[in-house]
Amino acid sequence: MLKKLRSLKHRLVSWVSLFAEKPYARTTLFLHSFADSSFFPITIDITFIPIAIASPKRAFQFALWATLGSVLGGMFAYYLGMEFMSSIGQSIVTMYGSSDTWDSLLVTFRGDLAEWTLIIASVTPLPFAIATLAAGVAEMDLGNFILICILGRSFRFFALALLIYLFGPAVQVFLDKYSRVIAIVFFISLVLFFLFLLIFKF
Repeated sequence: MLKKLRSLKHRLVSWVSLFAEKPYARTTLFLHSFADSSFFPITIDITFIPIAIASPKRAFQFALWATLGSVLGGMFAYYLGMEFMSSIGQSIVTMYGSSDTWDSLLVTFRGDLAEWTLIIASVTPLPFAIATLAAGVAEMDLGNFILICILGRSFRFFALALLIYLFGPAVQVFLDKYSRVIAIVFFISLVLFFLFLLIFKF
């Protein structure tokens, strides 16, 4: 099963790379980024990284479109969480397989760590759609929500764009080779970060 998923991923990456220079590449990236931040469980990295690698000089332009789509998608998910959680929102949580962690995430967003949680979700590979949905359910301050989304998603996409602009395809090779190590280090760092916040009550 794992081999099939990897094979599907590589085929998808190859297909995406083919239309990096096409006029509809930015539109596709925008739509995928919007969906990734609101209801679609396939990460935007699958589209963004190969498109940017295929055309490194336009990496920052692609980062801008990905950021715009992601922020608007996050706002849409916020609205779904606030108004339609019992129907559409619950279906999204189930689709992501996040039902077991949903309650604890809501507690976090209703507490003092809401902003920090959204910051972490906006700059990491965590499912951003689940975080934006939870922010809507918890009725997080909309101004803070939009500001964090803009800053966090901009940082994420433009940082990737810079790496791709400087190192090209080596970025994809590195991510493929060390994805598990990166995930483990990130998880440990995340746990330590939250412990730090809880201990010192930021």
